[in-house]
Amino acid sequence: ILARTDDRDIALFYNGTKHAGENLERLLEKRDPDQPKAIQMCDALSRNTSSSFETILCNCLSHGFRKFNDLKDFYPKLCFHVMELISDVYDFDDQAKTLGKQERLAYHQKYSAPIMDELYAYLNEQLDSRQVEPNDSLGKTMRYMLKHWEALTQFLRVAGAPIDNNILERFLKIPIRGRRTWLFYKTEYGAMIGGVLTSIIATCVLADVGPLEYLVALQEHKDQIVKEPTRWLPWNYQETLVSILLLAA
Repeated sequence: ILARTDDRDIALFYNGTKHAGENLERLLEKRDPDQPKAIQMCDALSRNTSSSFETILCNCLSHGFRKFNDLKDFYPKLCFHVMELISDVYDFDDQAKTLGKQERLAYHQKYSAPIMDELYAYLNEQLDSRQVEPNDSLGKTMRYMLKHWEALTQFLRVAGAPIDNNILERFLKIPIRGRRTWLFYKTEYGAMIGGVLTSIIATCVLADVGPLEYLVALQEHKDQIVKEPTRWLPWNYQETLVSILLLAA
């Protein structure tokens, strides 16, 4: 899980037998109920969502793009047309990255919404006119896009809604590489500790903090951390170290 706020990103790795949606529930249980609904970006698997907490569900447009990219050798004309439309939306998203949430939403509504409307009409036309067989691989990919259209286009309606899940998929490479190296954890407790350490290291990377230096600092000042844990987070622990040195001087 990548928890993203206006101030920072926090990576959370859970190792265990629970589905992603069940892990998400554990996190949402701790969330202030007075806060507005969380924006959730994930792929379209039902096991990724929570059954107890309602979120603003977004699905990954890049995931849809890759489905057509996998079929481009068999249906080049149709797939390349869809991929070009989605690529145009990504070009606009790149141009809007420096804008605030509301400005980015207005920008996408002005420039990306007509492209997505064209794509929606094109997919429906291909299926309705039987130009594409609904149950073959291309038809299933088109029906996937249409079925999840609302979640795929939340960035056109919700300020701050992401367009894809790419940043999280990059972090998924960490446990994938580990699985090839250590194969499995010996105990469930060991798996939990491994998830904690991976979460700390990945969050340090997101905060542009050296993971090794941070972990060493945690060991050296564990007594203070127990008393004031909020002063020893990756984004503020260096300020805490400076204050300790000043007091010692």
